[in-house]
Amino acid sequence: PLMHGTGMWVGAMPALNVGGTVVLLQSRSFDADELLDVIESEGVTRCAIVGDAFARPILRALEAAEARGELPDLSSLKTISSSGAMWSAEIKDGLTRYTSAVLSDGLGSTEGGGYGTVTADRTAKGTTARFTPTPDTLVLGTDD
Repeated sequence: PLMHGTGMWVGAMPALNVGGTVVLLQSRSFDADELLDVIESEGVTRCAIVGDAFARPILRALEAAEARGELPDLSSLKTISSSGAMWSAEIKDGLTRYTSAVLSDGLGSTEGGGYGTVTADRTAKGTTARFTPTPDTLVLGTDD
């Protein structure tokens, strides 16, 4: 949803800021097959997801399409960006079998912005992101 940081600030705003088009899915819940159809039919170049919760069904849909001999054309896709949940190395590596897109795994918050990214593609093996705070990072708890 666009009220979430990933949908708005990772997905929609970067495209809108440079005069691009935002393409939304019609379904009220995530449907990986619908996403793949839309990427192919609309020539989508950037896709925003929320970690393995989205990436795992996308990978399963691609594997099923391959088994049917009906792989979608994802050549327009340049970047898949994820934020908001863990995106595992296993799933990233699986996706690189089907797309040459750069996979960008980000850490941030709606309130504070982006803090770090880890990228992978067919030439750079994906990892499960590990972000290390700098020595001057201040973490506040409820007692602070």
